[in-house]
Amino acid sequence: MPVSAANNPGPPPQPPRRSFIKRAIFTLLLSSLVLGGAWTWVTLSWSYSDGDRAGVLQKFSRKGWLCKTWEGELAQYVVAGVAPQIWEFSVRDPLIAEQIAKQVGITASTKAFRQAASATRPTTSSACSAFPSAEAARS
Repeated sequence: MPVSAANNPGPPPQPPRRSFIKRAIFTLLLSSLVLGGAWTWVTLSWSYSDGDRAGVLQKFSRKGWLCKTWEGELAQYVVAGVAPQIWEFSVRDPLIAEQIAKQVGITASTKAFRQAASATRPTTSSACSAFPSAEAARS
C-alpha cells in the first residue's frame, strides 16, 4: 500500500540534545560552587555571637596542614569536682593570638606573630596569606 502524506505522522521524536544536558550539568555545578562560596564567605565574615566567657585556658596551639591557625580550649568549671565544659575556639588575628599566648606563658618567638601580622596586607590574594608558612612558601 502506498504511503500518503496524510498517513505519515512525521519524523520520529528525537531524544534530548546532549548540549542541553551538558548545559544543565554545568549550570548546576556552577550554581552550587557560587552558593557554597557565598555561604563560606558569610559564615566567616559575619559574627554569629558576641559576648564573654570565663574559664581556664587549658590549651592554645597552632594547628593546620596548610593554613595554620591558633586554636584553643577554654575549660569552664561550674562547681569544683564536676567535669568542666570545654569550649573550643579559633583565633585568626595574629595580634590577638600573641596577646593570648603571652597570657598563657607560651614562649613562642614573637617573630612568628609579627610575620603573620605583616602578612595580612589587603593586597594579597592567597587564602593562606595571613600565615608565615604560606608567606615563606611563596617567596
